[in-house]
Amino acid sequence: MYDKEITNTKLTQKNFLKNSTIKLDTSGIAMPPSFFTGLRYIINLILSPMLILVIVLTGCQSNKYQSRIFLDPQVPACQTAYYNVKLNPDKPVFDSFWVDSLGNGRSWENALSPWIMPNHNYKVQIADQWVRYQNIDDPKTSTSFHFEPNRIRIRSESSGLNDAEPFTLLFRTSGYKPARATMLGHMLNERMMLPAIIHIPGQGTLRITAKASNKKDLSVVYGGTSMIFPAADKNCLWVEVDMEVITSYPKTAGIKNDTRFDGYRRNWLNILQINPKHQTLANNSNSDVCGFIYYQYGEIAMLTPQLAEGVSGPQVLRDSLDKFLAGKQSYGTPGYPNSGYLEPSLDTYPSLLTTAHQYYLGSKDKAWVIRNIDKLIQWAQYIVDGDKNGNGLIEYHRSGNLGECGAGPWGPRCRPANWWDCINFGYEDAYSNAIAYRALRGIAKMTQIADRPQEAKHFEEAAKRLKASYYSTFYNPKTAMLAGWKSRDGQLHDYGFVFIQGMAITYGLVDDMEKARALMNATLKKMKEVGFNRFDLGLPGNLVNIPAEDYYEESPRWGGSNAFQKYENGGASANHVYFTLAALYKVGLKEQADEILFPILNSFNNGGFMGSREGSELTYDWLFWDGSPGGYEGLLVDNYLTVKAVLIRQGLVDPQWGSWGKSH
Repeated sequence: MYDKEITNTKLTQKNFLKNSTIKLDTSGIAMPPSFFTGLRYIINLILSPMLILVIVLTGCQSNKYQSRIFLDPQVPACQTAYYNVKLNPDKPVFDSFWVDSLGNGRSWENALSPWIMPNHNYKVQIADQWVRYQNIDDPKTSTSFHFEPNRIRIRSESSGLNDAEPFTLLFRTSGYKPARATMLGHMLNERMMLPAIIHIPGQGTLRITAKASNKKDLSVVYGGTSMIFPAADKNCLWVEVDMEVITSYPKTAGIKNDTRFDGYRRNWLNILQINPKHQTLANNSNSDVCGFIYYQYGEIAMLTPQLAEGVSGPQVLRDSLDKFLAGKQSYGTPGYPNSGYLEPSLDTYPSLLTTAHQYYLGSKDKAWVIRNIDKLIQWAQYIVDGDKNGNGLIEYHRSGNLGECGAGPWGPRCRPANWWDCINFGYEDAYSNAIAYRALRGIAKMTQIADRPQEAKHFEEAAKRLKASYYSTFYNPKTAMLAGWKSRDGQLHDYGFVFIQGMAITYGLVDDMEKARALMNATLKKMKEVGFNRFDLGLPGNLVNIPAEDYYEESPRWGGSNAFQKYENGGASANHVYFTLAALYKVGLKEQADEILFPILNSFNNGGFMGSREGSELTYDWLFWDGSPGGYEGLLVDNYLTVKAVLIRQGLVDPQWGSWGKSH
């Protein structure tokens, strides 16, 4: 059975029959005054070729929301508390579709782009609660739809002479409130094996199962934005696909019926998107694969249990990790197209190694750890070898000196050390070292599991050395904050990096609560000084302008040339905000954390941080401080780690490890 914490919307036909009715909705039709005249009017209407009926079918009414099945052959449609669909009058295609996993009947923008099918003609029939599209040239070949309160059944049939046309979803990826959907499950070549999950950010989740007359395994041709479902053909006389709306978030104590958390509930899975070209997790289903951000995917995946048979957060994580263990490259490493890295970014292997430990924590798969321990040790040793000067911190091959990575006359363009790839992070980088500390602690645990005690001790000692140097190296007494990096010339580069303070505290590098609280109070104070309070936009990465000499991009569009409040130079987003919130909750500043968390959750719930403004190529994954868009991805999944802060707030997760605490 599926995990009870994930699937609380298993609605059955039997449950709904108790309160079901069949009724003719004649609203909007002028009824004649005479009974017999009225009866004749209705009979004529029914017999008319221009049939217009609105019927609430048996089994499609709940106590809270009534489902409406519009049986108009001209425009067949269905609206329930969990989804809304409008069928094409001529072909078995959804003209519009949206989902509400919470079952609140929330109206939303159409999730789909137009889909043009091959030129077959169909006759539409409605009988026994099925809407059937019958091929006029081959009446025994058809596609039919059956609508239930939280599920849609799609049945294709073949006469044995012709193939049925496959049902296809083409999701809309641009404009206002787009539907940057993904499939999650096992990929084999270009196909997503069934069962699988479709998740639509901002809307919810569909569990996809299927069965066929020949009992063979079925799959979806997954193209990122397009999903072509299996259909009957000459060798398989029928295929039935079941699309069930489910919830997909961990249930937590103390928030039931509190609508402030709806953004958490609808968007828990947003950070997990598989790019079918790479068959791995990526920025979104049509974007780059970035190994240096996998540790954030792991934070969500490790707590996401079974969503369908054989499909879970850890499984999705493992499938991607296995490709990296087999040698896959990503943005941030040499060999990935157009990445420009001479050596791996300083955070890539710390991220991947952390992800491996997160997989173990979520799955308890000791066999996988033992099977891959040699490669994991190789990654870990690469990290340890990055400590070139013996002080415990790892160093990037670029100096990080002012001007080295800047555009224009200050120096050659070169890739910085970490995720923040427009900022001149280099040499001893506080961001990468924070992830490296988490990674080294994780590999120490995994080598113990694999019965490699010498390696376990080696990596545990490396983690201790790193921690011993971290605070003293990066603390800037002038600002009372941790700097972003210390360059080879000994200078601190401190631009009020909000996320650095949060990561150091969350991962336990700063575990003295007095020091930790002081760092967070200094951050909040600086935020107030610079006048940032639009928490519905997320947080700026830095609170002080980064001069052009310390910035990779020259164009003001990307925050270069001292264009503060744009993109990575102080632009707002929800990227890395999880760490700020986790740190605030950890040091006891709950009220201040809530002031940030709830506006972001509300933005998530209303489709914020994705899509674009009409007539503009700029997207909402990054924002200027006035709320106007400044991004380019359309959906950058990194924004959505923020939802995990809810679990920190409720005291259910240990922030150092990201795993369930003892109270869970």
